[in-house]
This record gives sequence, structure tokens and C-alpha cells, in this order.
Amino acid sequence: MFELLPILMLGLGLGLIHALDADHIMTMSVLNSDKPKLGKSVFFSMYWAMGHSIMLLCVATLLFSFGITVPEYMTDIAEIIVGMMLVGLGCWLLFTFKRKRIVLEEHSHGNIVHRHWHDEEHTAKNTPLLATNAHKPVLVGLLHSFAGSAPAIALIPALAYNEISLVFLYLGAFSMGVMLAMLGFGLGFSYCQRLLSQKFPLCYHYNRQLIALASICVGCVWLTQTA
Repeated sequence: MFELLPILMLGLGLGLIHALDADHIMTMSVLNSDKPKLGKSVFFSMYWAMGHSIMLLCVATLLFSFGITVPEYMTDIAEIIVGMMLVGLGCWLLFTFKRKRIVLEEHSHGNIVHRHWHDEEHTAKNTPLLATNAHKPVLVGLLHSFAGSAPAIALIPALAYNEISLVFLYLGAFSMGVMLAMLGFGLGFSYCQRLLSQKFPLCYHYNRQLIALASICVGCVWLTQTA
């Protein structure tokens, strides 16, 4: 049992590091920017990690079981799509600002009158968690497993193991590390967004704009590197 510990620790550690790649963090920041409930943040993070792990295990199965490698042009295409997706997510987030306005509203409770900033949809009912589209984070995770550092940081160390069982044990630990890191980031980011929206609504509003612009910038840089 103890001889498996280095394999598990290596996979878990590299998974934790890989989950914090710029494209992953930027995508999850946009998806979780609208002060979602913590349960919804867990939902996004887990389904993203699930899609990432499924594709990675499929690629590993083709490589280590059948000797089939993924063509380089497919990874190049995935890199381009990831860059375009980051730009698209940023533009989509900016577009949503046109449908929401920050207004100063006055409330009275008896003789007490107070004012506060909020967006026009703050009284709208929250969308049930089960109504959230699960396919979006899964598809994003599938795409990210092709692009970035995933093939190198996950599959190349697996070449050191001769037994197929050890390979998939390592990849399982790697996937667990990715999921844990993304869950931690998603929960922390979501909590900060909710706290900011409650205490400083204007700062929260401009913070989301900065996230959208950052996503567009990262996507543009990503595209220039793949050109």
C-alpha cells in the first residue's frame, strides 16, 4: 500500500497545480461571477472537473491500451477554441450589463428611511439548482482537457509506469486533485462575490466588468500564442 503513496501524491499534487492554469481560472471566474449560491458553484466546479477527467481518461485509454495518439492538429484546434471561448465569455458578460442597471433605491420602514444600491434584478427569484444547464461546464471541461498543459502534465508522467493499473491510478489521483482545487477556488470566489455584492454593490458591479475584460484579454493572448 505504501509503495502506491508516491504515485498518488504525484498525481494529486500535479492535479492541484494544473487546475489553477490561467484558462481554467478565468473560465470559472466568469461562470461564477454572478454571485451564485455556494451549491451552484459546487455544481459548476464538479461538472467542469468531471468533463475534464472524462476526456483525459479517454485519451489515456487510447494511448496506453491501444497505442492511438491524438493528432496534433486536434490539440491546436482545441487551443484556438479555448481562446475564442474566453473572448466570447467576456463579451457575453459585458453584454449582460446592458440588461442590468445599478440603481439607488429608497426604502422606508416606519419612520426609518434608508437608501442602497442594487441591480434591477435583485428581487428576481433564483433559478433552481437542478434547472441549471449541466452540459455547459461539462463541455468546457472536455475542451480544456485537450488544451493547455493537461496532456503534458498528466500523460507524460504516466509514461513512467509500466502497468496499466498504475497509470489509471495516477490519472485518478490527478483528476481528484483537479476537482479539489477547482472546488476550493469556486467556493472561495463565489463567497467573495456574494459578500462583495451585499456589502459593496457598486464595487461588485465594476468587479464583474473587470472579470469580463480580463477574460477577453486572456483569450486574445491565448490566441496570439497559438497562432
